[in-house]
Amino acid sequence: MIKKKYLNDFYYKKSKKLNLRSRSWFKIYEINNKFNLFKKYMNVIDLGSSPGGWSLFLSKYIKVNSIYACDIIYMKSLYNVNFFKGDLNNINDYNNFINFIKHDKVNAVISDMLSNTSGFKLIDNYNNINFLNIAFKISLKKLLKGGFLITKFLQNPNINLFIKKISLYFNEIKIFKPNSSKSFSREFYIIAKNFL
Repeated sequence: MIKKKYLNDFYYKKSKKLNLRSRSWFKIYEINNKFNLFKKYMNVIDLGSSPGGWSLFLSKYIKVNSIYACDIIYMKSLYNVNFFKGDLNNINDYNNFINFIKHDKVNAVISDMLSNTSGFKLIDNYNNINFLNIAFKISLKKLLKGGFLITKFLQNPNINLFIKKISLYFNEIKIFKPNSSKSFSREFYIIAKNFL
């Protein structure tokens, strides 16, 4: 059953009206509109992809070349999207996903990964940083020079240390909160540009 708070949500209702897979479509749309990142013929890795809001945006709106999507939750097929079902915390799934990516290098790594909140801040902060590190690790392995990383995070006392770490590998780092993120949410996005 759909919770009432979603039924009253403007972007949720708009996503249904436009036949989008999720309200997250608007987030990646806003990010791209602000930073002008995506181009046709790119190859992109989409982490935490299900139900496919970001992949749908890239496949139909941008018309990128190939998308390699991964999530622990099954995602319905999309044109130009190669989906791998797996848990990137699992070393076997991680290695299998890396091998699943046919292109040696890609133009972008995007991540909407976030663990379910436990209610314990220390655990939630650790899990959040862990997913950030997974996205960063894949970026180090697969990004082309000049490529970019987009990854979600929740306000976290350790986020500045993570940003300091990745700043050694990217020329420009911005923090952005889309209007389509709920106003009360601690959700923000790191946009790391020009991979060295």
